Amino acid sequence: MTLAANGAMSVGGNTFTRSINLELGRAFNTQGALGSAAFRTLAGVPSGAIRLGADFYGKSNVSISLATIESGEPFEGNAAAPGEPCEISLDFASDGTWLATLDATGSTSGNWATPTTAGVGSNYYIRFTRTFFSGGFGNSATATTGWLQLNTTRGVLVFNSGVDSSVSADYTIEIATDSGGSNIIATASLITLVALLFGI
Repeated sequence: MTLAANGAMSVGGNTFTRSINLELGRAFNTQGALGSAAFRTLAGVPSGAIRLGADFYGKSNVSISLATIESGEPFEGNAAAPGEPCEISLDFASDGTWLATLDATGSTSGNWATPTTAGVGSNYYIRFTRTFFSGGFGNSATATTGWLQLNTTRGVLVFNSGVDSSVSADYTIEIATDSGGSNIIATASLITLVALLFGI
């Protein structure tokens, strides 16, 4: 999650946006010292005094990265049999994971948040910008989206109707901490999805 931007803050407590222990993934009643390494890292204060409220406002113990997306692409898959359609999808789940489903070829996965946690996506927004599309009649690829809250699965899909040998689309994927995208914290460019006919 992310700690509140203002108001009361505590080391313990059982309110997720107000408890430093819960943000660090600890039990709410765990003993801890403000000067410890974990607290300093979260506060972003490597030395000196730490203020219980101000130094923790808006801080998150979650790391966001699209590096595993970039290392996994291009995402290519084949149809199961000659003449059959083929769908390639790339989906981002609210728990911080992603899944590329490559039709009959199988799937590959990774994470966009560390650690992965149920509901972590509710603090983030994603935008897919389609920068290239190649495909004939009857084929399609998800168009550019606006900023979408990651409180549910969000993704893109490339569809080959079974006529063209290859249908592909490139996307730029961005993750932000706000619905207007003024604080973009991760970007991956030229992420390619390719839907192929059987045997290609």
